[in-house]
Amino acid sequence: MTEQEFFFQTWSREMPKFDSVMNALDPARLDYRPHPKSRSAAEMVTLLARFQEMLVGMMETGVIDYKDFQADDYDEMRALWKKSTAELTDRLKKLDDAGWKRPVRFLMDGKQINETTTNEMLWGFLHDMIHHRGQLSTYIRPMGGKVPSIYGPSGDAAPARAN
Repeated sequence: MTEQEFFFQTWSREMPKFDSVMNALDPARLDYRPHPKSRSAAEMVTLLARFQEMLVGMMETGVIDYKDFQADDYDEMRALWKKSTAELTDRLKKLDDAGWKRPVRFLMDGKQINETTTNEMLWGFLHDMIHHRGQLSTYIRPMGGKVPSIYGPSGDAAPARAN
């Protein structure tokens, strides 16, 4: 198995887990944040959706121009997440070895801060997205929801234990 095949398998396994976490959020409580310096649940969903959108753009242009995001409409961000996940999955399926190793630039508000390869950027974003998904999963219970299974049963999704 090549690194590219391994990445695609990993990516494909992780995407449904993002959906399960986002689906567990209470749309009426998206303003929840555990601390004033933390992003709200709506901001976290926006961030994840915009990350996917940026990766689709990177696959096309070889550039990511990161900007800080404010919370957008939840339904729009869920739709963007689904659309960009499908687009990125399609692009990943068609990615050849040259595209996997193609140089990409990472800009913040128009200023270049990094240049690396497509594969390194994809791995980096996947890890960062998993990190943010973990943060978001800790919001669910205080928001009144049930934490879904991610890598195994959660306390909310686990079978009842005998005392």
